[in-house]
Amino acid sequence: HSLFDAVGGNAVWLTDFNRRTHIVSNEMRNLGEIGVGMTGSTEWVDGRNGNQPRTNRIEGNLIHRFGLYTKQSCAIFSAVACQNTISSNILFHGPRALINMNDGFGGDTRIERNLLFGSMRETADHGPYNSWDRLPFITTVRNGTPSLVPAFNHLSQNLLFSGGGEAPFSIDTDDGSNHVNATSNVLSASALWKTDFGGHTKVYSKNVVFCAGSPGWSYCGAQAEMNDASNVFSFNRLVGQVSNYVCANTTDPCPAPRFGGPPGNSTNCPVVKGNQYYNFGAGVSAVCPGSSKVEQGSKNLPFPSLSGLLDMAREALGMPAVDHRMFFYV
Repeated sequence: HSLFDAVGGNAVWLTDFNRRTHIVSNEMRNLGEIGVGMTGSTEWVDGRNGNQPRTNRIEGNLIHRFGLYTKQSCAIFSAVACQNTISSNILFHGPRALINMNDGFGGDTRIERNLLFGSMRETADHGPYNSWDRLPFITTVRNGTPSLVPAFNHLSQNLLFSGGGEAPFSIDTDDGSNHVNATSNVLSASALWKTDFGGHTKVYSKNVVFCAGSPGWSYCGAQAEMNDASNVFSFNRLVGQVSNYVCANTTDPCPAPRFGGPPGNSTNCPVVKGNQYYNFGAGVSAVCPGSSKVEQGSKNLPFPSLSGLLDMAREALGMPAVDHRMFFYV
């Protein structure tokens, strides 16, 4: 329960072996660099020595106006750290991302119930959440045996507001990011699904996306590499944009999206199904024909009422339903 104000560098940093450290209910503001950082050490690519921050908890903090001097800064940073929990924080007003995962070391980090807005105020092509994964590490996190394959990192029930055109993706899984499970998040004015530069094994499910109004980067499902069956985009609700796919026919069952990447093929295609697209003037219809490998069971639906939009967001975030008759909207 501390106040970190006008610190010229970082507020709190966990280095190497740290276990069950709780950084809870602090305010960090007007920082020269990062709010909370976690970095570990390995023996080359072997991380089995355990000399990393693990099983720590960053919860209920208010972190804002950081990166005053170093622009590649964020509110919460993780590099060569795993199995940590980042929960119920309010993060805003930074020059670049708000949460940055420098690598996929080990996995099993849980990022849940955070509010993120006001990112990308001085840089571009990033998002409120950003991850990279350019180097695999040996750990035993996934199943107790040595492996270069990490456990999944989980993003769930976060509310993320894009920085606009400078932050085209609220969940920016960049540069080989893999083993990401994004479930039941609510995103405003940005696309959801990004996988490129060898990224793979990502699950985006049951999210609600209020899409931006312009095409290109703002499409709800843009920038997906179609020739990778390890990726899943399912049962999401996307408001204000049509599907990113020009629907398939019998000779092209796994089409390229409108923006980015080649098509897949009949045997190697991501799992894209059960999504709902809400648009003005739309009737109830199937997104793609039955012969398509993508958007099976997905529907185009009419644009919801304001109360319907709020109900979508509350349901995804696990908030109780409200009786809208008690409120007057203007």
